Amino acid sequence: GQKMGERLGRRIIRAEQELDALPADSAAAKHLGIRRGTPLIRARRVYYSAEDTPIQYVVVRYHPDRYRFIVDLVQRSGITAFQRLPDMASNRRQEQES
Repeated sequence: GQKMGERLGRRIIRAEQELDALPADSAAAKHLGIRRGTPLIRARRVYYSAEDTPIQYVVVRYHPDRYRFIVDLVQRSGITAFQRLPDMASNRRQEQES
């Protein structure tokens, strides 16, 4: 099959994806062979060109038993993605005490 960029006639350099859960509507339940209301995984994805222009928006719903999410976390120059995050539990306790 063709790659996404070939189908669109533009070079894709990156994509942003957002995942969330939502209940299956009638159409999704029928297509996925599940009951209406069953939690699904929804992916909303934006593809960007070499000029950093959004060129396609895609929404996909996945059966929760047939989806795996894998992320390769790579530190980029100048970005401190692997710094220790603050302790969320102690922050919540401090907020409750105030």
